[in-house]
Amino acid sequence: MCSFGLFGFGQLVDLLLIPHMVDEHNTKIKSQYGLSPAGVPLIQPEVQNVRWQLNFQEQDDLMVRLLRA
Repeated sequence: MCSFGLFGFGQLVDLLLIPHMVDEHNTKIKSQYGLSPAGVPLIQPEVQNVRWQLNFQEQDDLMVRLLRA
Protein backbone atom coordinates (compact mmCIF):
# COMPACT_ATOMS: atom_id res chain seq x y z
CA MET A 1 0.00 0.00 0.00
CA CYS A 2 2.79 2.42 0.87
CA SER A 3 4.72 1.88 -2.37
CA PHE A 4 1.62 2.16 -4.62
CA GLY A 5 2.42 -1.11 -6.41
CA LEU A 6 6.21 -0.90 -6.76
CA PHE A 7 6.14 2.90 -6.84
CA GLY A 8 3.52 2.90 -9.61
CA PHE A 9 5.49 0.67 -12.00
CA GLY A 10 3.33 -2.37 -11.20
CA GLN A 11 0.19 -0.50 -12.16
CA LEU A 12 1.81 0.68 -15.39
CA VAL A 13 2.79 -2.89 -16.28
CA ASP A 14 -0.75 -4.04 -15.53
CA LEU A 15 -2.21 -1.34 -17.77
CA LEU A 16 -0.03 -2.60 -20.61
CA LEU A 17 -0.61 -6.34 -20.05
CA ILE A 18 -4.33 -6.48 -19.22
CA PRO A 19 -5.65 -5.87 -22.79
CA HIS A 20 -3.60 -8.81 -24.10
CA MET A 21 -4.81 -11.05 -21.27
CA VAL A 22 -8.43 -10.09 -22.03
CA ASP A 23 -7.95 -10.92 -25.74
CA GLU A 24 -6.44 -14.33 -24.84
CA HIS A 25 -9.35 -15.09 -22.52
CA ASN A 26 -11.95 -14.07 -25.11
CA THR A 27 -10.25 -16.23 -27.77
CA LYS A 28 -10.27 -19.19 -25.37
CA ILE A 29 -13.98 -18.73 -24.60
CA LYS A 30 -14.86 -18.36 -28.31
CA SER A 31 -12.97 -21.56 -29.17
CA GLN A 32 -14.92 -23.43 -26.48
CA TYR A 33 -18.15 -22.35 -28.17
CA GLY A 34 -16.88 -23.32 -31.63
CA LEU A 35 -16.31 -19.79 -32.90
CA SER A 36 -13.33 -18.31 -34.71
CA PRO A 37 -11.59 -15.30 -33.11
CA ALA A 38 -13.72 -13.09 -35.38
CA GLY A 39 -16.90 -14.71 -34.00
CA VAL A 40 -17.76 -16.77 -37.08
CA PRO A 41 -19.02 -20.31 -36.37
CA LEU A 42 -16.42 -22.92 -37.31
CA ILE A 43 -18.82 -25.85 -37.24
CA GLN A 44 -21.80 -25.58 -39.53
CA PRO A 45 -24.88 -27.33 -38.14
CA GLU A 46 -26.35 -30.02 -40.29
CA VAL A 47 -29.77 -29.29 -41.64
CA GLN A 48 -31.93 -32.30 -42.16
CA ASN A 49 -34.83 -32.29 -44.55
CA VAL A 50 -37.59 -34.01 -42.65
CA ARG A 51 -40.88 -34.73 -44.33
CA TRP A 52 -43.83 -36.13 -42.52
CA GLN A 53 -46.23 -38.34 -44.33
CA LEU A 54 -49.67 -37.56 -42.95
CA ASN A 55 -52.91 -38.87 -44.24
CA PHE A 56 -55.81 -36.48 -44.81
CA GLN A 57 -57.43 -37.20 -41.44
CA GLU A 58 -54.21 -36.45 -39.54
CA GLN A 59 -53.73 -33.25 -41.56
CA ASP A 60 -57.23 -32.10 -40.71
CA ASP A 61 -56.75 -32.91 -37.02
CA LEU A 62 -53.47 -31.03 -37.01
CA MET A 63 -55.02 -28.03 -38.72
CA VAL A 64 -57.87 -27.95 -36.18
CA ARG A 65 -55.40 -28.08 -33.27
CA LEU A 66 -53.34 -25.29 -34.81
CA LEU A 67 -56.40 -23.11 -35.32
CA ARG A 68 -57.54 -23.69 -31.74
CA ALA A 69 -54.12 -22.67 -30.42
